[in-house]
Amino acid sequence: MKIPVISRLFGHKPEIRADTAEGTESSVKILELFDTSINLTKREALEIPTVSACIRKITEAVSRLPVKLYRKQDGRITEVTDDPRIALLNGETGDTLSTVDMWRSALEDYYVGSGAWIYINSDGIRTKSLHYVDCSRVSFIQNHDPIFKAFHVLVNGQRYYDFQFLHFMRKTRDGYSNIPIQRENPTILSAAYNALKLENTVSLNGGSKRGFIKSKNKLTREAIDRILDSYETMYSNEDSKRRVAVLNDGVDFQEISATSAELQLNENKKTNSIEICKLFGFPHTIIDGGATPEDKNEFISAVVDVLNHIETALDTYLLLEIEKEQGYYWAFDTKELTRGSILERYQAYAIARQHGILQTDEIRREEDYEPLGFNFIQLGLADVLLDPETMEIYTPNTGKLASLKKIPSSEDEGKDRL
Repeated sequence: MKIPVISRLFGHKPEIRADTAEGTESSVKILELFDTSINLTKREALEIPTVSACIRKITEAVSRLPVKLYRKQDGRITEVTDDPRIALLNGETGDTLSTVDMWRSALEDYYVGSGAWIYINSDGIRTKSLHYVDCSRVSFIQNHDPIFKAFHVLVNGQRYYDFQFLHFMRKTRDGYSNIPIQRENPTILSAAYNALKLENTVSLNGGSKRGFIKSKNKLTREAIDRILDSYETMYSNEDSKRRVAVLNDGVDFQEISATSAELQLNENKKTNSIEICKLFGFPHTIIDGGATPEDKNEFISAVVDVLNHIETALDTYLLLEIEKEQGYYWAFDTKELTRGSILERYQAYAIARQHGILQTDEIRREEDYEPLGFNFIQLGLADVLLDPETMEIYTPNTGKLASLKKIPSSEDEGKDRL
């Protein structure tokens, strides 16, 4: 039997002859030893601590941001506060899951599943409730037209239209298929997962050494089994008085030395953790601590990218066509994401108030304080106040009140002096 194994390792297709058919299966099994990457499932991917931590960090940031409805009309943007859909996106969904649980589950499916799917329970005009659907329950019927793509959604075999779901995919190319990170980057995640399996195996074996038994004489099956049982009992995690393996005369145990990859297991785990964080778009210091302001900005950018996907889905599937024409749109309030420390916020408020960007009561509302009813805008001069409703200027130092609607001209001032 002669199989050109070397040629297969270097990407060349071997010539398979009739006399090699019998050994083909065994040759394939040998070659599989060189392929260490595996297709991880959603559950297996979440077993990797760094993957789970990164997803948790992003979902925590997204779930605490309120979703607001705005309308842009005649160049002015106003917030809509009386729409019942706002409550569905910021509290009770009408389902057994809260909005926090809904976004967490949906984003897990977005990163390591087959996409995020939320059913919109609607009568065609009014949205009654939102229901998260596990991506494992979702399948599709699609056409094969690369231009005019269309598909139907199947949930437990029941057919639905795509617009009946609030859905967003990761790096989709057709609108319904998702590319999870373990399929896009199988090698690095397989390495991290295999390292966990190796560590778990060592722990289960009680630190038993790997090796082989050498014997001068031929051992019977019974003798081999007895030696193996003694060896297993010696390194077992279970309590046992038998901590010694007895080897017969002429039998010796030869330990296999650890490979360099095993000796550097902890170092490899740290390196893999750093690389996995890059897949999510932010540095590992966000998870491990010691993040710089630049690192925090990268994390915010990664979260905003996810928010853009969700906002696009909200505008597409949770607005009526007439509302889209009238300038309605959904947006997350990202101020909570960028608030920073109390010192940074107050310094930013001081600058905004100094340049007339925010008023005192607007700042108090941002910090959840009760407004004072102070309706004046502070101008460049510290002692000049403007009432935006009456357009009157009041100067406390002189006690004078003037109106911007009627400013005296220079001729009028001259007449007054005469």
